[in-house]
Amino acid sequence: MRTTVAAGAVIGSFAAHAAGSREYVAVETGELTVTLDGVDHRLGRGDALYYAGDCVHAFANPGPTECVYYTAMQVAGSPHHLSPEEAT
Repeated sequence: MRTTVAAGAVIGSFAAHAAGSREYVAVETGELTVTLDGVDHRLGRGDALYYAGDCVHAFANPGPTECVYYTAMQVAGSPHHLSPEEAT
């Protein structure tokens, strides 16, 4: 997923996913602060971060310019594909 965040914007917090979940974040441009269970990790252009998704996580752009970043998630217990019956 590609996300664009305005300068100085706070995206907010997200609840922990199921145990065994994983998330990957890569910054294309700008700056991004990823907070994991209250610990800040400041990323810049070209930086990437991998973390267990079973923690409270938050995102913010502390920088003076727009930030573009990518997220890939593997959420434990989530089916990859749903049958038509399950999707309704």
